[in-house]
Amino acid sequence: MTNEAGSEEVSFKDANDKERSFLILPEGKKALSIKHLTEEYRTRPERRIGTAKFSDLDSFCLHVNRFKGANSVIFASDNLENPSLTCVLDYHEQGKNEFEGTHFCQHRSLYQFPLSEEWKAWAKADSAGYLDHATFAEFLEDRIDDVLEPLGPEQADEPESTKALRKRIAILGGSMGTPQRIMELSRGLKVNQNASTTSAKNLSSGEVQVAFKTENLDENGAPIIVPTMFLVAVPVFQNGPLYQMPVKLRYRVRGPSITWALIRSDPRKIFENAFKEALATTASNTDLPTMIGTPE
Repeated sequence: MTNEAGSEEVSFKDANDKERSFLILPEGKKALSIKHLTEEYRTRPERRIGTAKFSDLDSFCLHVNRFKGANSVIFASDNLENPSLTCVLDYHEQGKNEFEGTHFCQHRSLYQFPLSEEWKAWAKADSAGYLDHATFAEFLEDRIDDVLEPLGPEQADEPESTKALRKRIAILGGSMGTPQRIMELSRGLKVNQNASTTSAKNLSSGEVQVAFKTENLDENGAPIIVPTMFLVAVPVFQNGPLYQMPVKLRYRVRGPSITWALIRSDPRKIFENAFKEALATTASNTDLPTMIGTPE
């Protein structure tokens, strides 16, 4: 068909056997879409588009259940610093034919796991490497509420997680500090923060004995005894359950000064346990498949 302006309309059928058409225009003329003009007459959107963002896992699940379909899928990003869940509510249907059951994937639910302040504090101290005397002592004092008593005698009915933790501590070896011991360490180091180190040696117990060139060595006037590790309990995610984690103590003596390092034992494994528990909760609440990764 040719109209008065000299353009020609050509029709054809696409791969889905639907009628399509386009215009062949004379030289010097161009075709313009009029879709934006017709959109204002719509009484409802063409389709659902947008990403709802949630700060609570239960709210994420409620939104998913409200809009999920037969092909909805949850993608889980296990990035240690920025974990998240994304539900693509209008995901593609299964099948090899890319023209059948293909959807826009533009309606989504997003939950970005908020890492707990406790988890971030210990991660920051770990990544900082060796800390100076004063910074190390102040950190221990600030985080003393996270420190646990060492594990007691083994129980026959203790959970598998405790058995795994006990095995991990045995592999690491050395001596385990108590909350009181860690607090005494913090106070002793603060007293001596400007003093020179005269010696730092390993004891047969696995502990480290640190002596300073000062008259006040600790509250009793003796060299400070430092355990090789201690146990903390922190949530990985905000408002989540507590996970027990050994923290190793390391030191370096350089001339008259000593620096300290706090090294978390296998934080990736602890993160993965917390992440898997969150995925199990999500799967139970939504009954949707979960894939580790990010959507296209």
